[in-house]
Amino acid sequence: MNPDTLFADTALADTLLADTLTADTLKDTVAAAARTTGIPPLVWIIIAAVVVVAVVILVIVLLAGGRRRAKSPHDAYIDGLRALLDGDEVTAAKEFRDSVLKDTENIDAYIRLGKLMRENGNAEKASQIHQALTARPSLSRKEELRIYEELLADYSALQRTEKSIALLKEMLRIDPRDTGYLHRLLGALISRSRTDEALEVIKSHRKAFSSKEEQAIWYAEIARLLYSKDEEAAEDVLKLARRRARNHPCIQIVKARGHINKGEWKKAKKQLDKFLADHPMYAEKVLDLLEKVYFEHGSYNKLRPVYVNILDRFPEKHQVRLRLIRLYAKQAKYKQADALIREGLAENPSDAVLIMEQLSLKLAEKDLKGAEETFSKLTNIMHLMPELCPECGCELAPDAWVCVNCGYLAER
Repeated sequence: MNPDTLFADTALADTLLADTLTADTLKDTVAAAARTTGIPPLVWIIIAAVVVVAVVILVIVLLAGGRRRAKSPHDAYIDGLRALLDGDEVTAAKEFRDSVLKDTENIDAYIRLGKLMRENGNAEKASQIHQALTARPSLSRKEELRIYEELLADYSALQRTEKSIALLKEMLRIDPRDTGYLHRLLGALISRSRTDEALEVIKSHRKAFSSKEEQAIWYAEIARLLYSKDEEAAEDVLKLARRRARNHPCIQIVKARGHINKGEWKKAKKQLDKFLADHPMYAEKVLDLLEKVYFEHGSYNKLRPVYVNILDRFPEKHQVRLRLIRLYAKQAKYKQADALIREGLAENPSDAVLIMEQLSLKLAEKDLKGAEETFSKLTNIMHLMPELCPECGCELAPDAWVCVNCGYLAER
């Protein structure tokens, strides 16, 4: 115990005893006891002194014990943080609750308590805690935005999109240059087809975008949505996008979709060919559109050299390889398809998708023995797929009960 505390407790004990055990009272009591019992006064004085000391010690112990039991709000808050770091969310929630009951000004404890409640399935209660915090008059800008971030997560968990949108607008009002808030608001508005509001947000927060290309992407996304209901409006919005980044791949894809919606297959094909010439590294984004347009245009047989050209330049394009394999198979060009499969398997012998394509090819060729061998290879690969730790993703031995990387204990 701290010496200062001990002295303070001793003084308090002396004060408590002062009214009942003054020197005169003690003298009279001892004399009366000696006359009554015949025991010498000195013995009674010793007994009285022992009793006084015992009472003083008892009072000090009780006071010290009371201090140990009554944890301060700050201690409860610190213990909550420790429990949170240790992964003990139940104890953390208990300590944070204890802290805020004793200290209603501890904003951080309230925020963390609400977050724990949401993560444990009680998003409704979490939103109530965080909502109550927003009414505090003395919040700093940083605290206010932090509370709103948690409240936004609460609304997301509760699927309250309208409240999320309103809150994001308020967050942008507080910090109009935050690109993250801007993107989340635009995404929420577009997901609910509120294109007019989205356009107004882009116009009002032009300076928040990191680049003109960023603005162009959002304009193009709005145009893509508008093409299905208002073609003229879609064209107007797409013009806004093109003014900011004329040849951005996103804009070219949306423009191709616009031609597809109108059944303008020749224009759509021309636009997609331009896309592949300008941005071949993004070819996988338009493969479905490409096949649809070439088929409707009557140019499906001309698709093969397009795929060959892309694959020659970007051999790692797995989806392009698969499309070309299937195209060769449809045209009964089995040797070319098999060559592409073997080339891919040389890079990755365990590629299950390519092996399944090989199996399909063997069956198409009626090569039953080859199909059996390929199926056996596929089965072995599926059986030999390693077990992974669900906590850290590291590979586990078949007979492992623990993950030595993270300490995960398997429940088998």
